Amino acid sequence: MKRSFISVLAMLVLVSLSAVQSLGQGNKNSAVKPPQKKKAPVGVVIKGNGVTAKAGYALSKESDGTVVVARKNKSTRPVITGRFKCSCTKSSNPNQTGSCEFGTIGGDKAQCYSASNCSTCSLETIVSPPKAVIQ
Repeated sequence: MKRSFISVLAMLVLVSLSAVQSLGQGNKNSAVKPPQKKKAPVGVVIKGNGVTAKAGYALSKESDGTVVVARKNKSTRPVITGRFKCSCTKSSNPNQTGSCEFGTIGGDKAQCYSASNCSTCSLETIVSPPKAVIQ
């Protein structure tokens, strides 16, 4: 009886180890692709939680809190090439929602910062431009 119990226990350990090993290997036939990084909109350089407009481009803070980048065009209205928003990714108080927003530094730089109760802010890039045009 004691011997059969030990045999069953040994079999369970072996089956468990085999299952754990096969989970670690995954399915070799499925191609796992790493998440792709979005390309930055034309006319800007992104560094950390900040964005800087290149020569010939300008940043503008919109009423919805986003920042758009637009190509300066003397003959017609500026052409928007992209949009950015700030998000709170980690609240400093788990019982409250944090918020982040842009602070514009000069006319060609914008930086995400904590507006309230946020310990980690994130710059989100929206590559496709909005429908509106800067006036």
